[in-house]
Amino acid sequence: MRDPSMIIFVGGFALLLPVLLKILAALTRLVQLEYALHKDDWQRDGRPFVPGIPLSEYRILTSSTALNLSWIRWLVTTPNWAVEDPQAADLLGQYRRSALIWNVGCVAIFLTMALV
Repeated sequence: MRDPSMIIFVGGFALLLPVLLKILAALTRLVQLEYALHKDDWQRDGRPFVPGIPLSEYRILTSSTALNLSWIRWLVTTPNWAVEDPQAADLLGQYRRSALIWNVGCVAIFLTMALV
């Protein structure tokens, strides 16, 4: 017999996978936009690493850390460069809404598993 909590876990995360992909796409496009239009801010943020930016622009030890700090910081604060840029504001909204859906979905999955 199959374990119902495993079915809930796998099925729940399969349903949430498109949301995770939306989060990653919005964050990638946000960093690419920051690089293309607000390069000074991108450098001050530690040169976050995403595909599409030349490797020569990165710092090996700090770029992945900068990305990790940016995605956390951008969940709760709006960078100054994004306030003035409608495309960035839209991407930031998509990122935050998707992150909220992901987190609520994960909590729902684990609560459902606990109750089964």
